[in-house]
Amino acid sequence: SSTTQAMTSVGYAASGVGNHDFDYGVDTLRARAKAAGFPFLAGNVKPAKRQDELPFEPYVITEINGVRIGVIGALDESIQSRMNPESAEALVVTNPAKSVQATLSALSSYGVDLTILLFHGNQKATLALAQSLPGLDLLVTGGLRNGSPEHTTTYYKLANGVHVATTPPGNGGVGYVDLSFVGDLGALSLTSVTSHLYDARHLAPDPVVSARVD
Repeated sequence: SSTTQAMTSVGYAASGVGNHDFDYGVDTLRARAKAAGFPFLAGNVKPAKRQDELPFEPYVITEINGVRIGVIGALDESIQSRMNPESAEALVVTNPAKSVQATLSALSSYGVDLTILLFHGNQKATLALAQSLPGLDLLVTGGLRNGSPEHTTTYYKLANGVHVATTPPGNGGVGYVDLSFVGDLGALSLTSVTSHLYDARHLAPDPVVSARVD
């Protein structure tokens, strides 16, 4: 719960779900999501039993300085193999590309200026998903643990125009991206992304967050 409190204190607009969020079971995650001041996003995760409810939303729309941003959440289809077995049995993880594409279509009708996908998956799944979503602006990913050189890459842009940002594994880095646009509100176009990676050990602790965690 201290982690959720810390995330709320620093102003999270949303959180993308990963396999370790299920380490203590679905009921515990449901309680954490209820207590959080922001939504947990996982649009392609469904309950194995129809009558059950999961504490996730497929997306959230937030507005910053007049810019309407649609934030989407999805997980790799193979995520259950890396999950608490009890939690995995309670879930069905569907094709992320189909789920995200349907959400992008809905967000387009809602007039969002920018779409961001929070995706938890390996490098191969991340690239395949990004390549299948030419209408997406930015994909923020985690869970890259295959020992490849991409672990040191914090940003790249694909030929279809999708920007991808990540951080290396190990929980020691904090990623930050600057987004540049052209156009007027309601008709903005993302032109460039500048990515920064900070070593968490060298960042000054926030006293409010530290008090909650301690």
